[in-house]
Amino acid sequence: MRGSVDAVVVAPPYNFQLKKLGYNELVSPNDLQKFTGFITNGIVARRSVAAKNKDTVIRVIKLTAESIKLVQTDREFSKKVIMKWMPIKDPEMLEQVHRFATEDYSKEGFVPESVLRSMTKQMVQSNLIDATAAAETPVTAYYDNSYVEEVKRSGFFDQLWK
Repeated sequence: MRGSVDAVVVAPPYNFQLKKLGYNELVSPNDLQKFTGFITNGIVARRSVAAKNKDTVIRVIKLTAESIKLVQTDREFSKKVIMKWMPIKDPEMLEQVHRFATEDYSKEGFVPESVLRSMTKQMVQSNLIDATAAAETPVTAYYDNSYVEEVKRSGFFDQLWK
């Protein structure tokens, strides 16, 4: 705002505030996801911790899915929660943040291997990670869908979203 930078990466809700002030958004979080294959959220744990606490991991996945459903299906409650935890008073900005939240989350939470391949390639091209190390590391080292698969096999997602 002081003119000291030419561009900046800003996450919601601040990107909405800057757009309202007249700044241009070159690439939105949704654009990243659509055009380049990009994961904007997730649950992260060490494999050793997840293996020792499998029941907790399963409960966290289920709770997260229930929360996503609540955000996507109970607009007014979701907006109240957003206002409680984010300094948003402007109704238009609140609507934008809610819309972003409802558009951005997967109903089941699987990590697509193709997206991680794309992200790894982009990081190598941007010199954010070593190309040799990236080539030697299988993409499956970065994620584990087995817990989400177990929740899916149990019928939880089908029951939740019916």
